Amino acid sequence: MADVERLTADTPDQQARLPALKDHIGGKRRELAETVALRRTQGFEAARAVVASDRGKAAMDAIRADVETMEQEEQRLRNRRLAETDDAFRVAVGGGLLGVLLPGAVASLVRRAAVARRRQEWLQSGQLGLSKAMGGNQRLEQLGDRVLKFLAEYLDAHAGAFFAKDGGGYRRVAAYGVPAVGGAPDVV
Repeated sequence: MADVERLTADTPDQQARLPALKDHIGGKRRELAETVALRRTQGFEAARAVVASDRGKAAMDAIRADVETMEQEEQRLRNRRLAETDDAFRVAVGGGLLGVLLPGAVASLVRRAAVARRRQEWLQSGQLGLSKAMGGNQRLEQLGDRVLKFLAEYLDAHAGAFFAKDGGGYRRVAAYGVPAVGGAPDVV
């Protein structure tokens, strides 16, 4: 009984069942003690009469019922605790995966934002440089040369041609890195 009391100390429902169990055990022990005493003092028939009365069987059945109820409660508690442990494990694994994946996702987003920011800065810088190349009052050929030179250097291009609308077609007004003869056509 001391072990049962210790093992169920954290379960108020089980502790509440202990007095009834102790009472039934006490009843069975009294019935056994009486049977042994009668056998010693009054003989076999007196002891058999007590056993035949089923008083001891009723006490033992009550003990078995109490123990079975307590075992069922312990099994229910065990199942609940196992389910809670499984839930906690799933949360821990999910949290662990999230803890592993989230920094990667954040790093990817930060990297994308940095790439987008650099791209935007590159575009703005290019627009500013192109504006400077186009600034001032220039002849069309001079404008074409300056724009082509800036774009070729900015875009790391090796060659380019600048055409302007002329009637129903386009005529070349500037070239960069293209041979003067046999490179880009004069008219398109």
